[in-house]
Amino acid sequence: MALSIWVLLGLAAGAILLAIGRDGPSVWVWSITALPVAAHVAVGVVRSLAGGKLGVDIIALAAILAAVAMAEPLTGAVVALMVAGGEALEGWAEGRATRALTALLARAPRQAARLTATGIEEIGVEAIAVGDTLLVRKGETVPADGVLEDDAATLDDSALTGESQPVNLVRGGKLRSGAVNAGSALRMRADHTAETSSYAAIIRLTRDAAETRPPLARLADRWALGFVALTALVAGGAWAWTGDAVRALAVLVVATPCPLILAAPIALVAGIGRAAARGIVIKGGGALERLACVSTILFDKTGTLTTGHLRLAAMDVAPGMDRDAALRLVGILAQGSTHPVSEALAAAARARSRPAVAGRAGRSGGRRRRG
Repeated sequence: MALSIWVLLGLAAGAILLAIGRDGPSVWVWSITALPVAAHVAVGVVRSLAGGKLGVDIIALAAILAAVAMAEPLTGAVVALMVAGGEALEGWAEGRATRALTALLARAPRQAARLTATGIEEIGVEAIAVGDTLLVRKGETVPADGVLEDDAATLDDSALTGESQPVNLVRGGKLRSGAVNAGSALRMRADHTAETSSYAAIIRLTRDAAETRPPLARLADRWALGFVALTALVAGGAWAWTGDAVRALAVLVVATPCPLILAAPIALVAGIGRAAARGIVIKGGGALERLACVSTILFDKTGTLTTGHLRLAAMDVAPGMDRDAALRLVGILAQGSTHPVSEALAAAARARSRPAVAGRAGRSGGRRRRG
């Protein structure tokens, strides 16, 4: 981002100098604008070569240096803007993916309550051992996979499965980390550590997917040597054929592969991040690329396509009772509970009361206007 701002300011300053007739200073400004980006690209090229790889960004480096050397600094500055702007966009896309991963990490439990012979001990989740008896209070996240030790429990599994309906378990039922206790406090026996539990696996899967290089990007690297050689051959041929070095520069500028080396990673990283923000875990860039060939998708459960929140769909009342009054009473009773069903009833009661309140306000306002 800093390089992008530098290049934009340099281009603007050079354009202003050129507009007021200061051609010489504008050339120097554009040259100074392009060279830091060239140095930045050169560092990346050296690192790639040290790792035994040749990247196609070496063409961008050649284009910038050749433009400055041939007294075509504006061309070099424009190529520098392409490189710096592309990297800034890639960083922004990676930032979005990182924020989505951070949101997943934020939901991961940090503390657990372990039941011992002397009472309740607050421990970090990394200290959970197989066989520990844990207490999960109402509204807390299950810290590790385990088995229910109480007679019954109600859990919100939407973060793991997408199911909007709460899950009711009985003694011996399997609990998965990442689920939220939607009922009263429960006791469980851990049969996995926090690191080997379900939610930790989801986080690792999302992180690995964001860090894995997609097949399309690897394809660009695979053909980098041939692409660079072909570009050098065409540039050299254009120079030899016309006797004009600017023709070679034109080839280098056209061949600068910013879209090739940045577009695919940006799109895939942004896609993985956007999916993670919506609770969809994509195993890698390859899986996302293969979606382009998909014509039919089969979903195996209702919760995949639902919002994760219950809502009131229908209501029956006793004969002679007003439906609005019944819903209002139910909403009053439900508003003190955090159970998913109670939250749906309270929301329905609030939604039903708003039009009535607005209507009364409008009628009273009309009376005041007539008076």
